[in-house]
Amino acid sequence: MANTALKAEDCKEYFDSPEELDEKVTRLAEMILESNHTVAFTGAGLSTSTGIPDYRSGAKTVLPTGPGCWTKLADIQKAKREGHKVISRPKAGFNTSIQKAIPSPSHMALVELMNRDMLKHIIS
Repeated sequence: MANTALKAEDCKEYFDSPEELDEKVTRLAEMILESNHTVAFTGAGLSTSTGIPDYRSGAKTVLPTGPGCWTKLADIQKAKREGHKVISRPKAGFNTSIQKAIPSPSHMALVELMNRDMLKHIIS
């Protein structure tokens, strides 16, 4: 069986300075404008700012949604291996209900790119 468990170093979060972020966003905009067929690959992390948790955030994440679902599951499995009794699984950790979740600025940017025919496909 393949080992897909994440190690702590795989969950490290990186933060750019405002200047570096601005430079990267400008370059991304230039690449999209120059492209004929832009495709967006997204994942659960796109929704964390809306209160919906992702899967891979580490135990020390700064996200208000807390550690990802896989991290929580790994903690339960570790506790069981160490002989601790696990009474119940942790809840998903949603800070909002799906019915009340609203699109983030990132979601809206993708919609706008699609509306302008600048984004050909979204893969999530």
